[in-house]
Amino acid sequence: FGHQDECGLSTMSGVVDAELRAYMEAVFSKFAKPGKCNPADDKPDVDGPDDDPDENSGNADGGGADSSAGGQGRPTLFDDPNHAADPDDDPDDDTAATATDADGPGAADADPADKSETSTSEKTRAEVDAELRAVRDLRGQGRRQHDALKVVLRQMLASGTLGQHRGLPVTAVVTMTLKDLEAGTGHAFTATGSMVKMRDAIRMASHAHHYLVIFDNDGRPLHLGRSKRLASKDQRIVLMAADRGCSHPGCSRPATWSQVHHVNEWAKGGCTDIEDLTFGCDQHHRLVGPDDTDWATTKAGPDHQYPGRTLWHAPATVDPSRRGRVNHYHHPGEYLDPERSGAPPT
Repeated sequence: FGHQDECGLSTMSGVVDAELRAYMEAVFSKFAKPGKCNPADDKPDVDGPDDDPDENSGNADGGGADSSAGGQGRPTLFDDPNHAADPDDDPDDDTAATATDADGPGAADADPADKSETSTSEKTRAEVDAELRAVRDLRGQGRRQHDALKVVLRQMLASGTLGQHRGLPVTAVVTMTLKDLEAGTGHAFTATGSMVKMRDAIRMASHAHHYLVIFDNDGRPLHLGRSKRLASKDQRIVLMAADRGCSHPGCSRPATWSQVHHVNEWAKGGCTDIEDLTFGCDQHHRLVGPDDTDWATTKAGPDHQYPGRTLWHAPATVDPSRRGRVNHYHHPGEYLDPERSGAPPT
């Protein structure tokens, strides 16, 4: 991905093999059709009924062979919504055969006239709903593919079948402040280092598990202790909200690329308390050691400019004073904090 712009959008480019293309085209052929997965709908159709098995559903605008970059031109997120419609754009492809098929139990006892009337009525309602959704859909092909892929990835993450990564289930972790949440403005931050507009974060939270992390006035999390060496899932989530990523000065690696580091080494009597933990990426975590030629970490005291933050002390060969420094990369607002404008961040 490229860097996010002021609207939060990111550019992406690359090459896919035939297998990935086949998977994506299968997803697009169903979920990227007009009216599907439309975030503008009050209740987007993200899990509609199956196609009629007797109909030959084409690739539609969803992403078949004709929609590749070598066809009518590479689609973009904001392409013209009035593009030439593919013959397979007919929303009927995604309407279901109703539950009145003659194969169900007791079907032989049903009145044929009633069954026919019910089937027609149900099919009409489904068709009308699909047609109305398609008419309301002003998205172009690229945007529909974008939204389809988003829905499939969200459902896959919600399935809980992807295992764990660094002690937490593979999922999207988004943190925000209560002030921004109540105001409905500002940005939330993901554990992977990206920013999400508050309105989008609130929408994402509508089908998520919620955690409440309480910090003091200096931004330090309240005590959350553990008697074991490994940090708990709750502690990792707290660190995602507090550190957001590797705490080494200038490091841009997000929380998902970092491991939990004991500021006071566990082997030397350190505790697995939240006040003693921080994030260190794989590259910087291994730099910490007991000698003057190693990096060292401490926690800033209550009188420090950034109380409770992790201070990294360079080796004596690099900085004889071994002055502690914090990482501002994941907290860009600290560069603009008027209360601290009298002195440069350290």
